[in-house]
Amino acid sequence: MSWLKQVNQYSWTLLVVASLLSALLMIFGGSSLFNSQGKLQIDSTIEPFISRDSNAYQDFLHTRSLFGNEEVLVVALQPVPPQSLGLAHLELLKSLRKTLQNRLPGLRSVQSVFDIPRPVGACSGYSYFHQEQPGSICVSRLQRLQEELACLQIPTPPTRTPSDLAFSLEDDPLGGPEELANDLADSLLLDLDPTELPQFDEISSEILHCPSKVWQKTPKELRQEANQDIKQILNDLAENSLALGDFVSAEGTTLGMVLQFNTDSLPSSAETQELLQEILKSFSSSELRIAYAGQPRQIYTSSKVLQEDIEKILPLSFGLIIIVLFAIFRTPRVIVVAFINVVLSLIWTGSFVGLIGHRLNLVTIAFAPILICVGSAYVIMVLDQFLSISKNLPKASIDSHVSKTLDKVVVPVSVTAFTTVVGFAALTVSPIPAIQQLGLYSCVGILLSNLFALTVTPSLLKILRVKASHTQSDSVHNSLSWFSKGSEWLQYRARKVIIFWLLLATIAGLGVLNLKIDSNSQALAPEHPLEQDLSLIESDLAGTQSLRLVFQAKPEAEEKLVSAATIVGLDNLEVWLLTLKTEQWPDSLKGLRIDKIYSPAQTLWVYRNGLDDLNDLEVQYFFEKLAEQDGPIFLSPDGENLLVTLRLKADGSSELLELRERLQQKLPEFVPHLDVTFTGGAVLTSESANNIASGQIDSVLLALFLIFGVMWGLFLSWKMGVIALFPNIAAVLLFFGTLGWFEIPLGVTISIIASIALGIGVDDTVHFLTRYHERVKQERDRRKAAQLALQQMTRPMLTTTLALGLGFSVFAFSELDSLQLFGLLTAYTLLVCLATDLTFLPTIVMETGLVTVWDYLGLRINKQLVQRLAIFRGLSVREAKIATLLAYSEDLKNRQVLFKTGDQGQEMFVILSGKIRIQQNPTGGATLAELGEGDTFGEMGLFRKAQRSATAIAVDETRLLVINRDSLYHLMQQRPRIATTLFRNLARQLRQAILQTSQRVLDQVSKTQQEEAPPTSQPRPLMLNIFQGMTTKEQESLRGFGVLRSLPQDEKIMNQGEQGKEVLILLQGQLKVQINKDKGCVVLALINPGNLVGETAWLEGNLVRTADVVAGTDSLGLFYDRLALEKLCTQESRLAARFAFNLICLLADRLEAANEQLEHTTARSGI
Repeated sequence: MSWLKQVNQYSWTLLVVASLLSALLMIFGGSSLFNSQGKLQIDSTIEPFISRDSNAYQDFLHTRSLFGNEEVLVVALQPVPPQSLGLAHLELLKSLRKTLQNRLPGLRSVQSVFDIPRPVGACSGYSYFHQEQPGSICVSRLQRLQEELACLQIPTPPTRTPSDLAFSLEDDPLGGPEELANDLADSLLLDLDPTELPQFDEISSEILHCPSKVWQKTPKELRQEANQDIKQILNDLAENSLALGDFVSAEGTTLGMVLQFNTDSLPSSAETQELLQEILKSFSSSELRIAYAGQPRQIYTSSKVLQEDIEKILPLSFGLIIIVLFAIFRTPRVIVVAFINVVLSLIWTGSFVGLIGHRLNLVTIAFAPILICVGSAYVIMVLDQFLSISKNLPKASIDSHVSKTLDKVVVPVSVTAFTTVVGFAALTVSPIPAIQQLGLYSCVGILLSNLFALTVTPSLLKILRVKASHTQSDSVHNSLSWFSKGSEWLQYRARKVIIFWLLLATIAGLGVLNLKIDSNSQALAPEHPLEQDLSLIESDLAGTQSLRLVFQAKPEAEEKLVSAATIVGLDNLEVWLLTLKTEQWPDSLKGLRIDKIYSPAQTLWVYRNGLDDLNDLEVQYFFEKLAEQDGPIFLSPDGENLLVTLRLKADGSSELLELRERLQQKLPEFVPHLDVTFTGGAVLTSESANNIASGQIDSVLLALFLIFGVMWGLFLSWKMGVIALFPNIAAVLLFFGTLGWFEIPLGVTISIIASIALGIGVDDTVHFLTRYHERVKQERDRRKAAQLALQQMTRPMLTTTLALGLGFSVFAFSELDSLQLFGLLTAYTLLVCLATDLTFLPTIVMETGLVTVWDYLGLRINKQLVQRLAIFRGLSVREAKIATLLAYSEDLKNRQVLFKTGDQGQEMFVILSGKIRIQQNPTGGATLAELGEGDTFGEMGLFRKAQRSATAIAVDETRLLVINRDSLYHLMQQRPRIATTLFRNLARQLRQAILQTSQRVLDQVSKTQQEEAPPTSQPRPLMLNIFQGMTTKEQESLRGFGVLRSLPQDEKIMNQGEQGKEVLILLQGQLKVQINKDKGCVVLALINPGNLVGETAWLEGNLVRTADVVAGTDSLGLFYDRLALEKLCTQESRLAARFAFNLICLLADRLEAANEQLEHTTARSGI
């Protein structure tokens, strides 16, 4: 802390250095985060969400290297309103196709209806748009229309001769019939693109092959005829399984194109996407809708939306936090302080991200609002403490205010930051890069926020001369006066509040059982253009997601990969999928639809018209011809891998993974000789999403464990670790329970909320407990301290949580549904943390004690002191420190009065250092005693709440251990073994006081008074018993360690002068404790049932009895030897602590009785 104060002596220097370093970091780190246009570079691919060590990712890369990039874009053309397609739409499709091929970079191919060859019949092997003409000539219908329209441009009809006719019949510009493919292999996928045929402007006016019937029609009539032919062709294409769903809809109202890109290209780049959108927009009109979709567009759109969200959300977050700060503090300078701190944290953390070469993604973008919120929370804690000190010490200088503020906040703020860092550090063990990066960025940012809160904030407070606003102070205290009543209400309903939260957490835990892990594919709102286009394509054509099945032959299988068995098995697989889709589709797959199956079996079936009598040679020839004619790639170049692709639509990741599981179970029935690997962008994304979501549960458990360990270390008790962690556990349970009860699937973005809530939510917990700890040392009353801490911490806790909640809730303005849910659910979870902190924590600390590690380390108790102090006899230094901290300590200055004669006593004191003078009154009088280190005094105030009979004044600077019933009770509950040892030491001191008092009684009784005194005088009966506070079960357990004996009347049970070996608990009857004096005896005490005698055997085993114990009536007692009591301490530590506590209560009662007897004898003797 001293170095912080030294640094803050140079306020201006500190700010200048921080500013210069920030500028340098922005220059060097910002260049990696932003592009040349100043736009934030966002990685919207699936790469950050895939474990680099996973086999799935390696399979994905291997498959892409063998079969190329699966990323495609689907373009759909649909008339407005939807109607049957015709010539005009086909001409526009043709023109659009040519434009895309010429202008779009990285484009490998554009497939459309023009690329589907006719399988059988006339013009087989040619596209469906080719028609047979006289002379067995196959001419494209579009080309024929162009020729016919060209004929009409000739001024006069040509005269045709028979030789001309013969020539025209023999002349085939596209090749004669002998060149047509007559076998299956030669007819496969022969692509006669009409764009490669002569265009209209290339047709010469010298064409003399125009039939006479063309001259009899107008251009309009020719187009009408062509339009009817095109409609029929499109109807035929709709019945072709190769074209349906890809290039034409079943209703014939939508045309499609599939754009495939080179493997080394980046179709999701802004350059490609913006150019594509420009081209499509130029071809669309009010009468024609053009839509496009696919993973490249989703990546581009997500990146763009994230950029827009950042530009919108960050200012909103700042704005809302500024509003909150102004509403609470009413001081503009405070807002400036908080703003500068948060901006510095963002700049330094963002530069760190840029310097290590990372780009932000859908998950790591959350680090910015996390830093804004957490950084603001730390600053708010510092500011609140500073303003409170400024108000209480208005005449002190600002430097003094800052110094006192640092004294108060350094430890709790640093501990809070450390605990938060531990929570986020649990994310760094995730195998998913995006989660690792979020954890790393958050840890770095939180540490920086803590550093700036303790360095830059104090410097700014000095430079800006920030002062407390009276208006702000009065309004805040007035607005929160109701919470004082609320804290009193909690005091009387503490147990009910605890039970309420436990029940609520249990109900939420039951909701976790309904939790479903799923990543919804719809990331944007339904009205977004991307979702609108995707909806059109998926409803009229086919889904844009794909599942790739890569088959390899098993080493031990007899059948080869390229064989008839493989083709037939794949055909059976397709039949099963169609049957499953139409008849047996389970509920778990209701959100999934398989639209297309790209399989060599389907292609071969179409062109072979069935698979009957298929043999291996035919299959081998089929694949060879596919490779020669650049047909679809089903077989890898090395012939070791076979690809089947399913094109589908899935609402979420769970459906896709469920389909994969079913395929894994079913495929051995169809292709038992093959192994299969499932890959593709969709399945990889789904698997990664589910791994992230499910892995976050592990991260949450790890974070809970780590934070619990920190809390255990901070409060030196695992029970306090659980108590401190419960508000955050309750919040996490309510978060997951809410998802379960309301059937909200756990996706990628919302899966990290629990870790964020744990990391951030623990802030208020630590702040409250540290403030409570300060108050309990001052008040020495846990209930009152809890109330005062709650009243004092309400404002900063409400302020920070309100700032945090509003900071995250701005994500509701995002266009991404996942980010909207993320923001709202995070705010909700943080509010739950606040509710538990404000209700559960105050009630639970009323029932427990609290020790902090910084108090433990700061307590100056060493081995020599422990050995000197009788109260610590048998304790180690650590145990002595814990016992001291679970009680209270008080420091007195020289001549400071501790208590006065007549004050109500409730505490006992042990002198740890210094001296105390006991005198008759505060202003003087006789000195009754002067006590030094290790002495105890005030026992009657502790056990009997008696009025003080003298005044205690510090002779020098003195430190006292203050023990009251509350501290003894909590020590007994939390540290029973330490409590038992401490109670035995107290009992020894009480016993010694009893012996001294009894001796004074005997010394003051004369021989005559002894003879006159009745031998069985009746002192006041004792009120307490050794079983006080024990349950029936505990009483039975205590009896089990003793030996039961009957005691006849007048039997002497214990003899004066003998060594004590047993302790007796009286169950029935009455005993007399008496002492012989000259020729008579004096009854010192009557022992009633439930009381105990002979404690010397346990407390001091080597001492002799100082009195006789005689059975006054027939009695029944339990005898315990020293070994039995030590066994009790070992096996039943909590019961032993209760036993020892009751013993000192009994001894205190005896001491009071002895004092009363002393007063009585003194009065009789006239002294």
